[in-house]
Amino acid sequence: SIQTPYYSDDDSYFSLRNVESILESHKPLFQDDLSFGGRDSYFPPLFYYFLALLEFFLPSFFIYKVLLSFLSASIVLVVYFISLKLTSDRFSSFLAALMAGFVPLNYTVLANKVTPISLLILVMFMLIY
Repeated sequence: SIQTPYYSDDDSYFSLRNVESILESHKPLFQDDLSFGGRDSYFPPLFYYFLALLEFFLPSFFIYKVLLSFLSASIVLVVYFISLKLTSDRFSSFLAALMAGFVPLNYTVLANKVTPISLLILVMFMLIY
């Protein structure tokens, strides 16, 4: 994902437009004027505020390409701790974390995309822990 300057889907550019709108006007784009005659969008804006806050401290390339990939890859650590808590066996916890690292969801849904799902999956597994 670092080798290409573009993203894999149109929702990524919708996310980028929302972050830019938050940085400029402090509000996300609930009314989209670029679609046919305008379109109302309903979504929880917390993820876009989180990205806009990170834009003050980090470069945008690092946030959208590296940090979101790191968030989706850190599911391995959470799965390790969940399975360690359940089984108290380090080898089976390591095996579960290894299997979690090769889940196709990380490669098909989350790779090279700016989507709230990368943060949502991590937070849901942390809540399970």
